[in-house]
Amino acid sequence: ALGAVAALRRAGVAAAPALSDPPCCGYPLDALGHAEAFRAHARRVAASLEGFDRVAPEGPACAWTLGVRYREVGVALRPAVVPLDRALEAHAAALGPGPGEPVAPAGATYALHDACYLGRHLGRFDGPRRLVAALTGAPPRELRPSRHDALCAGGGGGLPATRPETARGCARRVAEAFRESGADVLVTGCPSAARLVRGALGPEDGGRRVLTLAGLAAAPPPGPPT
Repeated sequence: ALGAVAALRRAGVAAAPALSDPPCCGYPLDALGHAEAFRAHARRVAASLEGFDRVAPEGPACAWTLGVRYREVGVALRPAVVPLDRALEAHAAALGPGPGEPVAPAGATYALHDACYLGRHLGRFDGPRRLVAALTGAPPRELRPSRHDALCAGGGGGLPATRPETARGCARRVAEAFRESGADVLVTGCPSAARLVRGALGPEDGGRRVLTLAGLAAAPPPGPPT
C-alpha cells in the first residue's frame, strides 16, 4: 500500500493509506473458502472506507475483491475501486521521464508480466503496457506466453500457504520467461508475483530486477546489469 501511495503522491495525487483496521481487504479468507468470515470482514472494511471517494489498491486481487467480490456477497462499498495502473496512467505525464529525474536509466530494457487478477480478472492488459511505456520511454517486451495466456507466478489463491512448492514452481516458470525475454527489469502489477519471482532468480541472473508497477512509478528504477 505504501508503494502505491508513494507513486500516486509523486504524480501529484493527494493519496493516503486507506486501511489500518482491518489492514487487509480479506482476499485470503475468500480464496481459502471461509465464506462467513470473509463476509463479516468485508463489512468491517466497507465501514472503515466510508470516508473515501476512491480507492486504488496496489494488489489487483485486492481491487477485484473490493470491486467485484464485495458486491457478490452483498456488501456495499461507498468508494469507487480503481485499479492502480488506471489511476497512475491518468497521471502518466507527471510520472514520465523528465529533466533531473530520469525514470528509465540509459540502456535498461523492461518486460511486462500480466498478473492474473489484473489481466484475466479485471481485463487490464493495455493499460499496464501504456504505463510502462510512459515511464520508460519504450513499450515493454512481452513474456511468452502473455495477456490471457500469461503464466501465473503462484501468488494468489492461497497457494503460497497451502502448496508452497507449487507456488515456487510457478514463479520459476515466470523467471525463466523473464530470462528468455532478454530484458533487464521485469515489471508486474502484482506485489505477490514480484516477491515470488524475485525469490526464483539466482546468481546466474546478475543484476536482473523485478519491480511492481507502483515501484516503477514511485522512484527511478535500477539500471541495467553490469
